[in-house]
Amino acid sequence: MDIITYTLKSRYTDSSDFYKVIKEFKEEVVTEADKVLDTAIEGYMSYVKNKDESKLLSRDEYILELLCLGTFYNIYGKSALNMNVIPGKLLKCLSNLRRHSSTIKTGIDFLRGIMFTLFLHKNYADDKISPDCSVSQLKKLIQWMDASGEFFYESKRIKGWYRYLSTCGKKSAADILASIIMYAQWFRERSQEVLGIYTQNIETFFKSRLSDHRWKEDIIFCGRQRTEYHLNMIGAQIMNDAFRKRFVNCSKKLVVVPACMRLYAAINQGSNTGCMSDAGGKAYSCKRCTNECNISKLTSLSHKYGFEVLVIPHESSLVQSGSKLSNIDSDTGVVGVSCVLNLISGGWMLQDMGIAAQCVILDYCGCRNHWDDRGFPTEINVEQLMRILDIKNHTEVI
Repeated sequence: MDIITYTLKSRYTDSSDFYKVIKEFKEEVVTEADKVLDTAIEGYMSYVKNKDESKLLSRDEYILELLCLGTFYNIYGKSALNMNVIPGKLLKCLSNLRRHSSTIKTGIDFLRGIMFTLFLHKNYADDKISPDCSVSQLKKLIQWMDASGEFFYESKRIKGWYRYLSTCGKKSAADILASIIMYAQWFRERSQEVLGIYTQNIETFFKSRLSDHRWKEDIIFCGRQRTEYHLNMIGAQIMNDAFRKRFVNCSKKLVVVPACMRLYAAINQGSNTGCMSDAGGKAYSCKRCTNECNISKLTSLSHKYGFEVLVIPHESSLVQSGSKLSNIDSDTGVVGVSCVLNLISGGWMLQDMGIAAQCVILDYCGCRNHWDDRGFPTEINVEQLMRILDIKNHTEVI
């Protein structure tokens, strides 16, 4: 295994310690937010309640939204303020086209890669940014996020805060934004102390491999900063807690795993060295062609404990033309398995689809789409999966 950017195993043989650490750290993050963001959160919850009480979320979910807002402003704020209007609008159009049309994806990605490198991927992340921020500057951040196409679901949440802050008055909005940005700066420093042990390789990746992604559409995704890894880790814990009750009440459970967990990268290659899984639309069913494959092992567990396993090439495969996969109905709880950088967007995507969800994090990344030319099999902490599925007294490991 090549540790490319992060590993939840750190110094240990498995990732069990990580899940203990993140659970404790989540409480610290929420406590700090309660101290410095109470007025902002209470004001926004009242605003949402007055608009449509059925859309009111939990307090912790709004803390996550604010943490995203502040973190993205700290990292991308200067890029957003310096983005040219015309390239920004064109990139937003390309991102929308890509989202709704798979047939021209390759051509769009070629153009986006060039334009990202020229206009969006400006590395201001190490610069200190002032906590002074106006609603108009927040709007520019949203425009930058929309142009990148990497933050569709995050941008959607931040737009809600933009609309609320637009009603607060100039000084009040600036004060709220300053407190959000300073909270995110606290998180950057504190998360480095608590979670930095799991993300030590990111700077090495930037120095040795990120240049390989110049002129490619994944330059922004692969260039995500260390704090964003920590943000997604804490976001996964917050969402797991917030969505837990509804998930537990579902009678059927579906575990959706990425294709990078397969032992063999190829699908239906007609040889003994290719994955033999059945392709069904945008998802695959494991055929258990080898006992050494991590997905095969999970499939064996699913037969024993009564859940289903589905393999998908990308998180967007869960939805097709705005509809859920046929495997998912209102009584299906979904456990999404994902690498760190897709956790928040994937969780909010499932929430928007009305799916009761939980997540388990890949112990490390290894897909050939972004991280490694050849790719290598990734894995998860099975004990954490069993805990989420509320399966007790098992002895299996993979």
